[in-house]
Amino acid sequence: MTVLSREEWGSLTFLVADDTGVVRAMMQMTLLALGAASVAMAADGKEALEMLREKPVDIVISDLNMTPVSGLEFLQSLRTAEDAALARTPVVVVSGYEEHEVKDQVLAAGGDAFMSKPVKPGGIEARVIEILEGQRKQETVMAGTTPASSVLSQQIAPTEVPMLAQRA
Repeated sequence: MTVLSREEWGSLTFLVADDTGVVRAMMQMTLLALGAASVAMAADGKEALEMLREKPVDIVISDLNMTPVSGLEFLQSLRTAEDAALARTPVVVVSGYEEHEVKDQVLAAGGDAFMSKPVKPGGIEARVIEILEGQRKQETVMAGTTPASSVLSQQIAPTEVPMLAQRA
């Protein structure tokens, strides 16, 4: 597994969609503590989609169970958006449900990653790294070259492993 440098984190923008204000605030504090450039917040899927149309972000973190527009409805609307770049926005869906059917449903609807609550900083960091590595590998394949090694070159130092385990 790789880690992101402060510069890489500092270039990322996020949108957190959750109908619980405390959860939004905690997620915002976590992302900013990890080094994110900015974190916008939406109270539901409808507001999140409207915000993305106004100002795209690098990654969305969305709760699954929101009203009036759920995370799954948001995801389906996003994936069918006319704006192709908007439709490709990576989405991590978060839920208190851990059943495999829920995760499978999210991934089948186009979710890039799924996380069970409670969410921990190390888990967020791992999902973000997975998404970025996947994007970079896809860009490399589309460019017609094959990566010799991981796209992100900075490896976890042995002294960082216990720290990341605590955050996960």
